[in-house]
Amino acid sequence: MNIVIVTGNLTKDLNTKKSANGNTIANGTIAVNRNFKNSKGEYETDFINFSCFGATAEFLAKFTRKGDRVELVGSWNTRKYTDKENVEHRVDEIAVSQANKVPTMKAEGDEAKPKAKKSVTPQEAYDEVEDEDGLELPF
Repeated sequence: MNIVIVTGNLTKDLNTKKSANGNTIANGTIAVNRNFKNSKGEYETDFINFSCFGATAEFLAKFTRKGDRVELVGSWNTRKYTDKENVEHRVDEIAVSQANKVPTMKAEGDEAKPKAKKSVTPQEAYDEVEDEDGLELPF
């Protein structure tokens, strides 16, 4: 099964064009951070090319810009083409079938920082539970 799901940031505005039959085609690159640190203690980033068609391409072109965080769902494709100088090229990319814009927090002072959740032990959580009448549970 060939299913790819990635979440990352657009590296630039999408390149869009129309096909011969009028479908919208969009191409772009998404920067995806790895979830582990390298030997220098830094997170590395992969830059993954993608293409999409039709309504998905129109959605991304209309509602996203460089730097926006998106989630892409599709399949991993490898294709070859020969350019005008008769040089063969290989392209690995995600053929996107679904796309979502991922909301991010705005950088406005402390509001941009997620609020820390209070750490609660299982006993504390149990002690705080009450029934609908405000009475403590009998067990």
